[in-house]
Amino acid sequence: MVSMGLCFFTLTSSMSANIYDQCKEITIMRSVGVPKYFIVRIYIYESVILILSSSLSGFIIGISIGNLMVM
Repeated sequence: MVSMGLCFFTLTSSMSANIYDQCKEITIMRSVGVPKYFIVRIYIYESVILILSSSLSGFIIGISIGNLMVM
């Protein structure tokens, strides 16, 4: 439970920093007529991809280290 909470806060701070860094790009997208829901969807997809890739990487690394320790 503690690791899940830590991962949540890490993801939140990472996404907040990413949105803060891309403030100009968001402004440009809004000025050319991209709706708010589309921009939100982009960042939701980005966080889902980040979560899935880190989960897969953690799973592969965990299995590898587990097999190495068994040997």
